[in-house]
Amino acid sequence: MLVCCSGMARSGSTWSYNVCRRIAEATGLPTVAGFYGEGDALDAYIEDRHLTEFPGHVVLKLHQPGPVLLELILQGAATNIYTIRDPRDCLCSRMRFENRAFDDSLLAVVGNLLMYNCYETAGGSLFVNYDTMMADPRAQIARIADHMGVALDRDRIAEVDADTGLERSRAVMRDLEAGGIAAAREIAGRLVDPRTCLQTGHIGHGRTGQWRDGLSEAESLTATAVLRDWLVRLEYERAEDVDGRIAAYLGPVATAEAASP
Repeated sequence: MLVCCSGMARSGSTWSYNVCRRIAEATGLPTVAGFYGEGDALDAYIEDRHLTEFPGHVVLKLHQPGPVLLELILQGAATNIYTIRDPRDCLCSRMRFENRAFDDSLLAVVGNLLMYNCYETAGGSLFVNYDTMMADPRAQIARIADHMGVALDRDRIAEVDADTGLERSRAVMRDLEAGGIAAAREIAGRLVDPRTCLQTGHIGHGRTGQWRDGLSEAESLTATAVLRDWLVRLEYERAEDVDGRIAAYLGPVATAEAASP
């Protein structure tokens, strides 16, 4: 079974990947798990190793599937788990973690949300909200296991939670920073643990609503305007509140423009 952990970047997708990896391992079946690239490169990796025919579980960490894997997801031939977070928090986190400019980060977030549109329209994907994941991870682990068709009792769910929670993840990051993971490899200036896909500096404070003080007023309004429809659809904002804030900001701007010679 192909299992795709394809959520928004910086939305807990690495957590969902490790949850899926641990659930797959709990079945006792052979398991292949890891990050093997994005897009066409991932399609080629799957094809070269005949992973669609693998007699067990294949758990993939990704954000952008290639056309072949995307078709498998849309047809229901690959199981898909998609984590979701307030897009503005993803934006802030990407700017910090990836050291990307605001415009570039916003464009990347829009790209993730276009994939969300695709999965939502097709149906069959499991959507996991970041806030509910943080508030009650065991309930979300149970949902993911059910989506994968794996029965887990309470004790096994607790084991998966302990092995994928913040305390354990931060311990992995400390080992990475101390050079204690021999298999670690360097990617884009960061050390990465190939087993968990955790990286140095991977976990921040994880606070919901960080965009409120992490973006300037202009950046906040720009992001909210660009992401308006998704924010409303995902119930992070009400349409009237967004439209009111934008109108209040544009009023003085429009007045100043009208008064200029």
